[in-house]
Amino acid sequence: MITKTPLNFEKVTSPSMDKTESLPLLHGEIADVYPYHHIISAGDKITLKGDEKIYHILFLIEGAASISTASGMYFMDEKGMFVDETGLDVEICSGPGARFFEIEKHMTDTDLETKKKYTATFPILQIYSECQQYTDFSKTPKTINRIVLEQENIPRFAMGSVESVGEDYVIPNAHPEIDQFFFTFPENDTELIINGEKMNLTGDTLLHIPLGADHGTDLAEGKKMHYLWIDCLVDEKYAEILKEDHVKTNELKSF
Repeated sequence: MITKTPLNFEKVTSPSMDKTESLPLLHGEIADVYPYHHIISAGDKITLKGDEKIYHILFLIEGAASISTASGMYFMDEKGMFVDETGLDVEICSGPGARFFEIEKHMTDTDLETKKKYTATFPILQIYSECQQYTDFSKTPKTINRIVLEQENIPRFAMGSVESVGEDYVIPNAHPEIDQFFFTFPENDTELIINGEKMNLTGDTLLHIPLGADHGTDLAEGKKMHYLWIDCLVDEKYAEILKEDHVKTNELKSF
């Protein structure tokens, strides 16, 4: 079901919703961060066990499902992100079938202390079409950038997305203080540039951007770029960098 290469990426090769399964992706690449790809077939369900040191951060890729925790039941029928407080079981029930990308974020003792300073209210249900948008120096005005889960909700963690249609590009940039995954939406088909070398990056792929690697994209005419970025901060103090780099636009653009 998954192919793996030495280039630190894994591709979901048969993402149909005919069979319920949960597949680990690139475990061991980034400390305390465990990605999964969940398929829940029509009428089926899965349960993610609660732990006081674990957040289950779920992103609905396609389909529809209800999500239940001790705090209530929530229904999702379009792309979006859901996360509840640590320590709670999460039950996902699918009607027509659903696909989720999950980050299981494990908390260190330092993270647990940092968490006490936060004022975030859980659960957080973020509909993708309603995400705050931002600009930064590496993207063109054409590109749509979204904040899916802002920093200082979960210690040393943030998530967002980048979307565009060709021709477009992302200027190569590096961040030695932030380890990063990209997870591509099915329609993504772009040339990723890492340390000056190009590789074709298609849909349903999880890629680890090595810490400090120079990375950007080159998007050809008629192609689409659409991926989630998952930022795993080396230290909580680097959350300030995200605040400064992501300039919110108060717009809701779409293609």
